[in-house]
Amino acid sequence: MGHRPDGLPRLGRSGMRYSYWERDACRTHSVGDESRFSLQFASVFSMTRDSRSISLFCAMEVRALMKPQEVIDSVTLGPFDVHERLAQGAMGVVFAGEHRRQQVPVAIKVINRPDELDARLRRGFRREVQAAAGLNHPGIVMIFDYGEVDPHDSAAGAAELSAGTPYYVMELTRRGTLRELVGQVRWTQLEAILLTLLDALAHAHAAGVIHRDLKPDNILLGTWGSRLIPKLADFGLSRAFDGDASSSRLVGSPRYMAPEQIDRPWHTHGPWSDLYALGCVAFELISGRSLFDGMNVRVLYQKKSGVCPRRLEETMDVPAGFQAWLDRMLAPAPADRFATAADAARALARLDLSTFDASADAQGLPAKTRGVASLTPVLEPILQTDELQQTGELLSTDKTASPPAGLPDRWPTSASTPRSMRFVGAGLGLYGLRSVPIVGRERELQRLWDELCAVTRSGKTSTLVLRGNQGCGKTRLVQEFTRRLEELGVAEVLRAAFGVENGPGEGLGDMLARHLRIVETDAQATYSAVQQALGPEVDPALPDWEVIAHLARSDLKGARTQQQAPVADPNQYYAAMRRYLRRLASKRPVVVWLDDAQWGIDGLEFVRFAQQAHPDDLGPVLFVVVATDDLLAEQPDASQMLDEVCGGPRTSTLAVEPLGQREHTRLVRKLLLLDDALVHEVVERTAGNPLFAVELVGEWIERGVLEVAEQGFVLADGVVPTMPDHLHEVCVHKVDAVLESCGPDARHALELAAALGAKVDRREWHAVCEQAKLQVDRSLVHEFVARRFARHTDAGWEFCHALVRQSIERASREAGRWQHCRRRCADMLERLYEDFSPRQSGRFGLYAMGAGEYERAVEPLWQGARAHRHLGEYSAANQLAARLMDCFEAMGLPDDDVRWGKLDVFRARLSLNERRVTQACAWAVRARDAAKRHGWTGIKAQALAYLGLASQWMGESDASALLLDGYALIRDGADCGGAGGAMTALAQGLSRVNEAQKVNWLLDRELEMIGPDDPQWIRSSNFYMRARLAFFQKDFQDGLAHCQRALTLAARHPRSEAQILELLSELYRRLGELERAEAMYEECLRFQEATGSPAGITHLNLALLKFERGGYEESEAHFLISAEMFEARGRAFFEIIARAGVLACAAARGWWGVVGEYIEPLATFLDRTDAADEDLANLLERTADALRNGSQCEHAVEVYALAAEQWRRLGDCERAEASSAKRQQVSDAVSA
Repeated sequence: MGHRPDGLPRLGRSGMRYSYWERDACRTHSVGDESRFSLQFASVFSMTRDSRSISLFCAMEVRALMKPQEVIDSVTLGPFDVHERLAQGAMGVVFAGEHRRQQVPVAIKVINRPDELDARLRRGFRREVQAAAGLNHPGIVMIFDYGEVDPHDSAAGAAELSAGTPYYVMELTRRGTLRELVGQVRWTQLEAILLTLLDALAHAHAAGVIHRDLKPDNILLGTWGSRLIPKLADFGLSRAFDGDASSSRLVGSPRYMAPEQIDRPWHTHGPWSDLYALGCVAFELISGRSLFDGMNVRVLYQKKSGVCPRRLEETMDVPAGFQAWLDRMLAPAPADRFATAADAARALARLDLSTFDASADAQGLPAKTRGVASLTPVLEPILQTDELQQTGELLSTDKTASPPAGLPDRWPTSASTPRSMRFVGAGLGLYGLRSVPIVGRERELQRLWDELCAVTRSGKTSTLVLRGNQGCGKTRLVQEFTRRLEELGVAEVLRAAFGVENGPGEGLGDMLARHLRIVETDAQATYSAVQQALGPEVDPALPDWEVIAHLARSDLKGARTQQQAPVADPNQYYAAMRRYLRRLASKRPVVVWLDDAQWGIDGLEFVRFAQQAHPDDLGPVLFVVVATDDLLAEQPDASQMLDEVCGGPRTSTLAVEPLGQREHTRLVRKLLLLDDALVHEVVERTAGNPLFAVELVGEWIERGVLEVAEQGFVLADGVVPTMPDHLHEVCVHKVDAVLESCGPDARHALELAAALGAKVDRREWHAVCEQAKLQVDRSLVHEFVARRFARHTDAGWEFCHALVRQSIERASREAGRWQHCRRRCADMLERLYEDFSPRQSGRFGLYAMGAGEYERAVEPLWQGARAHRHLGEYSAANQLAARLMDCFEAMGLPDDDVRWGKLDVFRARLSLNERRVTQACAWAVRARDAAKRHGWTGIKAQALAYLGLASQWMGESDASALLLDGYALIRDGADCGGAGGAMTALAQGLSRVNEAQKVNWLLDRELEMIGPDDPQWIRSSNFYMRARLAFFQKDFQDGLAHCQRALTLAARHPRSEAQILELLSELYRRLGELERAEAMYEECLRFQEATGSPAGITHLNLALLKFERGGYEESEAHFLISAEMFEARGRAFFEIIARAGVLACAAARGWWGVVGEYIEPLATFLDRTDAADEDLANLLERTADALRNGSQCEHAVEVYALAAEQWRRLGDCERAEASSAKRQQVSDAVSA
């Protein structure tokens, strides 16, 4: 190594020992995108003929590579040779090396003090390196490999390379670090450096990777073609070696740290922290001075928390507005900084250059900064658009301002940054971590983009449903779409994933927890984070932050002294979530992605809720719902709900089909880099399934079937590849390959993870493995992540593809172990959790069912279903009820077992709670018929109660008879099923048909049954029913008294409060206190909006009040809103009253052309029901009077007849005779 390579300039440094890297600098070939030294020299020579500048360049370019270094005797790390020590840092030592086969120069970073790293810190190191290895950007150093030094590779001559030492291998950059350019750059170079770094950060942040230790020393200088560009290195390593989110230990560089990194836990750190550090770097580069002096952390924090101590000198030649840009980057509060790297880049690129002298800036450039140019493959589309937004708006700290609306019309693909095959070969060990670009989905991506553009420009919510079979790439498609949105900073993305197990990490709550960064925070940090995110409350008496915190972290119990806000209805969750989305959408458009929605009926319910509850005022929100068609057949409830969502306003469907022959061939040939000889066979075998093709090639690479050649991957010599028939075979082979390198218990541990669900909670997995006395190999998850089978989550890890988990399950079933795994999971839940939540009860029941222990599953499933119904979580209750039915069938439960009847009446009651009236009738009829056959008197009474109430809501003529039959059975001693069930249903129905004595008896009996431990809202419901009865009896003062008592008992039970306020408002209307009633109606609507409670009745009553006061236009609007709400909930009789109100408004305004289309359906409906209502009768009477006065005599005759019949049913013979007399008068006039 002592000779001088030919062609190196003599720099006059005698006695220098030339190193390996000295020789490499003068090689005649290039490696990847690294330009040859001769080209770099020529580039400088073409820019200047000044010999001093050329000499300075040569000194910088070559000396950095030829410093006398400690040469290491022959040492290997896997496929890499270690040559010499390059540098020593705080966290480790950097060695120079080379990939033996590909001859790619590499840098090898070895971590210091391996003996101090426990297993947790080593896992953190692997996790952070894996995350960085998945990044692909020219401004980010490429990771080739990582691991721990093998005992056979340890070197006696290098203490840092002792056995077990963690290391990682990255591309070698030869131009030093950004530290060497401090104070040497002009504005043009600074802008290029910052735009490139922001582009790289945008890419990393969209992948969920935060740097956390950004400083000049961690920004290397490299080349890309003829450009000199900065490259980010050491992503996330500071966190990896702190390891504990609650640790108070400070790891990193305090002078560049954001304030929250010094005094706040990890969950408060994010992209905004990296932007602060980049602001410090920017100031230092242009000014030549550090923004903060000293290393005392306390002093630094005090400085960072106040006004920035230093500002750019006024004489410094930078564009106007750059200081304001820096001020925002360096704002002490994260909320006052740019929200994304894209926002910062956009603002930087639009600084006012009108007063900036670019020619003067270019004169006398230091040699080391020449060739610096920006490289923005990620952000280029938006840096060329957004002309509508002014720089001042971009620099403003007003966080309510939206990002630019000038989105390009075409899907903004990022510029391709392919690596040479030699680089691919050098990093082959991490092939599974590399993201495979999406191919053949340009049409689908454009459709998604069009939907977002429409939402952004209109400011209105819409829904796009993606449907297709397994393996077609639906999730991958939306993943690419949302990743690109986050890179560009054009939308806020929230993702909810659902699974059949409904386990930890799944559902809407987990979506919120991840977005709010509170997955593993303690109670105080959780509540603080949620309060800060939600801002001012809509109603202090019903704080959204409590509801959101309860949904996101239901495991935090008893953590506060104040009573936890009760959630009596999922609509309260949905309403709070809706307001949170509206708050987010006021800043930038929001995309809510519901993945595997066939398992997430509550997610579908939320979308439907958002569609129905004033979607126009939600703002620019795009719901993207992904459902798998071949799994929907197993989920009839979800399938029905999805159909309802698809029928909602501004909703469209996108079918995701298998890739066409042309696109699939392009995927295999170009992106999987296969040699043409293999392309045809792979395309034919994988049949348009992109996942199949990607996993097949990945498995071949792992097994050494493929080798790297100049044109792509080719078959290794003498190897004949096996062509599996199905993706399942590929998955099994890859899983087997992982398990071969792990311990003997790894397969059983993996099967237990699959049994737990799609998302694996770390605590539960360790508990079930410990219970099974398994020694879990810590490398198992690490290897799964490395092969793109799994990805890390805050609480554990998750399977990347459902098919992987299904393949593990299938293999376990074939080996006869699956039932044992499910039994272990059930046992674990019993031991790990002292008190089962409804969710855990349901999970236990499902695990027991999967173990074939059906009797053991019955009671937990019952408990879970009842508890979910009690909490108003009706969809979850319905799902468990369906599983309970499956359990009964699997048990072979005989038809005469009364548990069948109990389940049927439970589902009837549940359907009424959901306002699914037709379903309620079906379940009640089934229960009634079975009760008749088997003599179940109590079941029959309950079935008649629910059937009667449902029939009344539908306006059926036999409703009263059914209710009276149910009452008779209960009066004779039949089991009513407890307080709040059938008795309440009977009281509610009979109060509308003037059966006051029977209703009072039912309510008195129910009050006796309510125990001291029952919730107060049940007692409140009893008094509400008494108030309702008083209302129908026209004893309005008595109704007011009962309402006030009910309201006191219902405190902090929103659904009950909403019902009582609704009735209270109506009582004041009937008492003639119209102004007070109107004010209460408005208050009630606000309360219902805040709690997500149904508001149809309130809108109807407010419409009636405004009609009485002559406000026909406002009245009609409320009638129409209530009609739509009642139609959506299947409450036909109330819908008819609202439609009659619309008719009355039209008649009062003389709109004769539309009255006919309303009268016929009214007459048809009222003819087939015995239902009656005083408001309906009044509306019909007023309509007929207006028609008579407008000479619309034929219509008047018909409507007077309808009014007379209503009065007759209400028992008001006088009003009935008056209406009939008017009808006769008009009829006689027509005849005359």
